[in-house]
Amino acid sequence: MIEVDIPDGAQISGSLGEYPLSFFTQDGKTYQSLQGLHAKESPGLNSISMSGTLTDGTPFALTQMVEVFSGDYHYEEIIGVPQETVGIDITEDETIQLQEYTLQSTQNKFWAGEFLSPVPPAFSAAYASYYGGRRSYNGSGYYYFHSGLDYFSPMSGDIYAAAPGKVVFTGPMLLHGNTTLIDHGWGVYSLYAHQSEFLVQEEQQVSAGALIGRVGSTGRSSGPHLHWEIWVGGIQVNPLDWVDNIYP
Repeated sequence: MIEVDIPDGAQISGSLGEYPLSFFTQDGKTYQSLQGLHAKESPGLNSISMSGTLTDGTPFALTQMVEVFSGDYHYEEIIGVPQETVGIDITEDETIQLQEYTLQSTQNKFWAGEFLSPVPPAFSAAYASYYGGRRSYNGSGYYYFHSGLDYFSPMSGDIYAAAPGKVVFTGPMLLHGNTTLIDHGWGVYSLYAHQSEFLVQEEQQVSAGALIGRVGSTGRSSGPHLHWEIWVGGIQVNPLDWVDNIYP
């Protein structure tokens, strides 16, 4: 998270490396921007640049270097997914499809505090696979990374909204299977994949903890589980960060 104090009415824009920054304010003084970095981002220095105009017309600009550290992600081999779901091109195509939603930033911020676990308490720490791991599917090379957090769950187990927001997509996808995408505002989205049943509709407002679907094994999956993603500024980030921390 990037936070800047500037007078009410000032204009500000910026970037984090190649990613443009969107700034939002709740009090007219403190402006905040949330932007994810890809799990495959190279370690090293990256730049934050900001510029704008104060209310009296005075321009300002700032550039600062920040260090990106390696996530030290694990490697895992996944066997038994449908072969038609394996391929770099189709993975990239589906990411682009989801970015048509997740690159949009809603001015309203719907959440407050930590995000909730999207599964019942009995499974809230039953992690099947963590975010960021480098993956091989059906004997492929380790070309893929795990874009979310997997929870063990029985078939048709409950899936809950992790935070308040608006459902912007429900439908089948080749890799994610039956998918629900919720907009929480400020460029933050949560995604719930591989479902067996949808219990919400597009344009529906949901509260934190609302029942939104049932666990399944649709898409690129080898068994029933919930694959949960958090997107920030069009990039998938570690969902556990949003359960363990408050942003902003």
